[in-house]
Amino acid sequence: MMKFRSAPVLITAIALVLAGCGQSTLGPALLASSSQMTDQASPLLDSPNATGPLNHMPAPATRPGQWLLFANHEHTKFSVDGSGTVSDMVNILQKGGVDAMDLTDHNNMQGVLTPDFANSPLIMIKGMEWGAWRQDGETVVGHAGLLEMDGTDPLPTNATLDEMLAMASARHAYIIANHPFCNGNAWASAPVLQPQVSAMEVWNGYWTLTEPITHNDKALAWYDSLLQGGRHLTAIGGADYHGPWYQHLPSVPGSEPMRPVNLVFATSHDAKGVMDGVRGGHITVEATNTAARVVLEADPAHDGSWATIEGDDIPVASNGTIPMRAHVIGGKGLTVTFFGKSGPIGAAKVTSDDQEVPVTVPAVPGIANYVRVELQQHPGHSWSMTALTNPIYLN
Repeated sequence: MMKFRSAPVLITAIALVLAGCGQSTLGPALLASSSQMTDQASPLLDSPNATGPLNHMPAPATRPGQWLLFANHEHTKFSVDGSGTVSDMVNILQKGGVDAMDLTDHNNMQGVLTPDFANSPLIMIKGMEWGAWRQDGETVVGHAGLLEMDGTDPLPTNATLDEMLAMASARHAYIIANHPFCNGNAWASAPVLQPQVSAMEVWNGYWTLTEPITHNDKALAWYDSLLQGGRHLTAIGGADYHGPWYQHLPSVPGSEPMRPVNLVFATSHDAKGVMDGVRGGHITVEATNTAARVVLEADPAHDGSWATIEGDDIPVASNGTIPMRAHVIGGKGLTVTFFGKSGPIGAAKVTSDDQEVPVTVPAVPGIANYVRVELQQHPGHSWSMTALTNPIYLN
């Protein structure tokens, strides 16, 4: 079991409660006053095998495209609880080797209208995080990440969740259920996840320290249950970064705009290419921009092409097997675990810093299945999560 020093943990816990998934302006002040605690964090809180940016994973030889680093769920001064300019954000991400970012300020899209957004050297995705508050005892309704929505007018905050989904869908937004178990968030209270939702934020912020608030464990478990029920849903990570006042607190949730970050397979180096990768579920969620990388590939034709990647569907016409593999870079000493519809289906230790870990999956017509991968330092302990892939689906 991990051991923490009580004072830093207490300060962090209080700050998290006040921060409340980006809802309060009190959290930043308290976090800033606790900077002396940064050197006391357990080393297990840091990303294992941090060896520098590894964003250029090799693409399948027979599949045009490239793996890019994409920072999702980012806030600036245009959020009521944020700080920093669009330029500040771009500079931080560019120095970290990130290729693309979305801007998802709370209930407004002012940032996407700035020259810094238009002239950014990064691939820029316009977005907004919608969230509404109720005055009748209910807390948060939402939050929703709305990417590439038509226009720049915000959605009303006096709408119900279902009304918001209808309005966002009419404006062709890509809809993400952000931190679905956070602080009264209404996503998880619904009997099913609404069909307009295309992605779930299964990893919000610093997994270890945000867990008491964002409940990433619950989000990932719910995500698996939806997959088991036949839903095709993209898993995505969100930094939920709120500005440079976190910069000097590397062990505090929200302290880094690249914790976590997404490795996205894009067929073109532009917003359309990145969004096509997101829509296709071609995403690995990575602990940081420097953590070990893993991507999931399959060879259903048994011809050595390995051109099927996470997010893809494999039609099953006859009984047989499907070879799959997790390609891991920078992960020596970590463990790859493969998960299917019925739970874990195999695990292996990574023994080199560039390794392909194989698994063979039975395929039966009429029986839907999926395979996804987790890369961890200590299997079974989510606090050691280094990366997790989206599924390859067998239909």
